[in-house]
Amino acid sequence: MTNISIPGNWQTCDVEAMDGDFDDNMLQFLGSFEEVLPEGVEVETKKGMKKKNKPKKVENTERPEEDAKCVEERRLAKKLRRKEQMAANRKQKKERLAKRKQKEAESSAKKSENATETTTEKPKEQKKRKGGENGDTGKPKKSKKEASKKTDISAWKQFYFLPNEVLEAIEQMGFSEPTEIQSAVLPAAVRDRQDVLGAAETGSGKTLAFGIPLVARLLESSDDSQETESTEVRGPRALIVAPTRELVIQIMKHINALISTTQLIATSIVGGLAQVKQERIISQQRPDIVVATPGRLWAMMQEAETGEFLAEWKDLKCLVVDETDRMVEEGYFAELTHILNKIHEESEKEKLQTLVFSATLTFAKAQDVAEEEKKKAKELSSQQKIQRLIKLTGLRENKHKVIDLTRQMGTAGCLVEARINCGNLLEKDTSLVYLLTRYPGRTIVFVNSIDAARRLYSVLKSVNIDPMILHAKMIQKQRLKNLEKFSESKNAVLLATDVAARGLDIQGIDHVIHYQVPKKVEIYIHRSGRTARASHRGLTVVLVDPPSRQFYMKLCKGLNRMQDLNVFPIDFEPLMNAIKKRVRLASEIDSLGFRCKKIKMSESWFEKAARAADLDYDETRHREMDGLNLEVDTMVQKSRQLQAQLRTELSLPLPRVDGSDSMKTKYITPEIVARLRSVGDNAIDVLNQKIDETKEWKRKSRKATREDEMNSMKKSLKSSQKNKERLAEKKKKEKAAKVTKLSETD
Repeated sequence: MTNISIPGNWQTCDVEAMDGDFDDNMLQFLGSFEEVLPEGVEVETKKGMKKKNKPKKVENTERPEEDAKCVEERRLAKKLRRKEQMAANRKQKKERLAKRKQKEAESSAKKSENATETTTEKPKEQKKRKGGENGDTGKPKKSKKEASKKTDISAWKQFYFLPNEVLEAIEQMGFSEPTEIQSAVLPAAVRDRQDVLGAAETGSGKTLAFGIPLVARLLESSDDSQETESTEVRGPRALIVAPTRELVIQIMKHINALISTTQLIATSIVGGLAQVKQERIISQQRPDIVVATPGRLWAMMQEAETGEFLAEWKDLKCLVVDETDRMVEEGYFAELTHILNKIHEESEKEKLQTLVFSATLTFAKAQDVAEEEKKKAKELSSQQKIQRLIKLTGLRENKHKVIDLTRQMGTAGCLVEARINCGNLLEKDTSLVYLLTRYPGRTIVFVNSIDAARRLYSVLKSVNIDPMILHAKMIQKQRLKNLEKFSESKNAVLLATDVAARGLDIQGIDHVIHYQVPKKVEIYIHRSGRTARASHRGLTVVLVDPPSRQFYMKLCKGLNRMQDLNVFPIDFEPLMNAIKKRVRLASEIDSLGFRCKKIKMSESWFEKAARAADLDYDETRHREMDGLNLEVDTMVQKSRQLQAQLRTELSLPLPRVDGSDSMKTKYITPEIVARLRSVGDNAIDVLNQKIDETKEWKRKSRKATREDEMNSMKKSLKSSQKNKERLAEKKKKEKAAKVTKLSETD
C-alpha cells in the first residue's frame, strides 16, 4: 500500500489493490496512465523512502488548462509528422515510377535504333519488380545476349532455311542442338512446306518441332505481304489447338519465347476464364497466333459475328493439332470436327499448312458417333489409323509426310518401369506412402477419378504429407497456382487425374506413380511421359491390386511386353510396418468422416423436401432421426479416439533406413559404422540393384541346380556302377560255387 501526502487542499488517500487476479489487459490498461503530481508532493512507501518532484513554474490553478494544451499540441505534431511521412512516401513512389518509365523508354529507343543497324545488340534485362529497383547488388547484371553467348547453336546451322529471328530465339532459349523429331520435321515443314503427321515419345521436343515451322511460315508470309502491299489481315494467321488448359499455357510459353525477336503476337483462349474478357483482348490485340482449347474456341467462333476476328479464317496460314489421339476421343471429337470443317471451308486449302502431332499416334482410335464405326476402329491396323487421322485433320493428299519415331513399346528409352503388387486397399495406400517417404522428390500420383483424388488427398494430409491436387473440377486459377507451387518445390507431391497427363513439361519430375492402373495404353504412355524427359532418367511405378489386375494385363499386352514389369522392392520392413499403422488409422478416420457426411446430407435433403411441402415429421421419422443422430455421435466419438491414436503415432519418429536409431552406444567406432546399412535414396538405383541381385540369385540358383543335377547324375552313375560290380561279383561267386559243386560230385 502506498501513502501519498499532499499539502494544501489535497488530502491523503490509501490505494487498495482490486479483488481478483490481474490479467494482461488490466496491466496494460493501468500501465497506460501517466503519473502527474503537483509541486511539493511527497510519496512515502512502506520502506520510508521519499520521492520529490521537480518544482514547477506554473501554479496549480493553471495546470489543467496547460495539460490540455500540451496534449493537443502533441496530437497535432504527431498528425503533422504522419502527413509528412505519407507525402515523402508518395514522392519516392513517383520517383521510382518515373525512373522505371525512363528506363523502359530508353530500352525501347535502343531497340528501334538497333533494328535499323546491321549489327543489333540486345537491351539489358529489366530489373525485377521486387528487390533491386533502388539499391545496387554490387554485381553487374548480364544481358540476354551475353547469357546466350554461352549457347553454341552451330548444330542448327544445317537448317539454313530458318529465319535469323528464329535462330536468335533458339539461342536465347539455350537449345544447343535439335532433337530427333525436330531434325526430321524441320526440312519437310519449313523447306518443303509439307503437311506433317508426326509422332515421338514424350519429352522429345514436339512443341518446338511445330512451333519453329509455324513462326517461320508467318515471317515468310509477312515478307510476301509487304512486297505485294496486301490489305490488313482481319483474322488469325496461325491456330494451335490443344486438349487441356495447362497444355495451352505451356505451349504459349514456348511460342512467346520463339516470337520474342519478332513483331508477332500470340494469345491463348481457354475455358475457366471469363469469355467476355477474352473476347475483348482478342478484338483489341488481333494476334497473329491463337493457342486454344477446342471447347472455348468453338463457343467463341459460334458467337462471333461476320467481320469479327474469330469469324474470319481466310488468312489462316498454319494449323496445328497437338495431342491428336486425345483430340479425336469422345468429348473433343465433335468440337474439333466443327472447327476443322469451318476452317477448311473458309481458308485456301492449298496454302494452308497443317501440322499434327502426338506421342501415341499408332495407339489412337478415331471415335465416331456410330457404334459400328467404333467396332471398326478397334480392328484397324496402325497404317489404317494413320490414314483415318490424315482424312480427319484434312492433310493435303500429295503434300504430306508421316514421321513416326515412337518406339515399339511406346515409352521413352530412359524410362524405368516397375510394379508393386498389393493385396487390398490398405496395402496400396501403405505402398504409396512408403514410396513418398522412402524416396523423396518431385512426384506425380495419377488416379482415374476425382473422388479417388479427394480421398487420397485426405489420407495423405492425415499422415503429415502435404500434397497438391489437380483435377478438372477445380477453377483455372487454383489449377495454375498448384502447378506453379509444384514446379517450384524440389520435394513435392501432386495428385492428378488425367487432366495433367498430356503434354505438361515440368522440369525435374523424379517419379510417376499410377495409383490406379490406366484403362488405356495411350493414357499410361502420356502419364509416364511426365518423367524421363529430354534424355533424363525417370521412374514410373504401377500399383496393382486384384480389381485392377485385368487392366494391368491388357496394358502389358498393348505395350508389346512379353513379360511382367519388374517388382519394385520394399527394402525396409520396419518402416513399412510403422507406415501401415498410420495409414490404417488415417483410412478409418476418412471412412468415418465420409459416412457422417453422407448421413448429414441425406438428413438435410429430407428436411428441405419436408419444408418445401409444408409437412411435419411423424413419430416414425423422429425415431429414425434419433437413431441416425445416435449413429453419427457414435462415429464422431470413434473418430476422435482414432485421431488421438494417430497423433500418438505421428509423434513417434519413423525407423531410419540405415538402422542408426536402433543402435545404443555412447561412442561411434569403426565397428558401429560398419554395422550401419549402406542404403541409397535414389529409387532407380535401388531398383537396379535389386534387379542385379535377383539376376545374380537366379544365376547362382541355376548354377546350384546344375551342380545338384550333376551330383545326382554322378551318384546315380556310382550307384549303378556299384550295382554292376555287386552283380558281377555275385555271378562270379555263383560260378565259383557251381565249379566247386561239380568238382565235389566228380
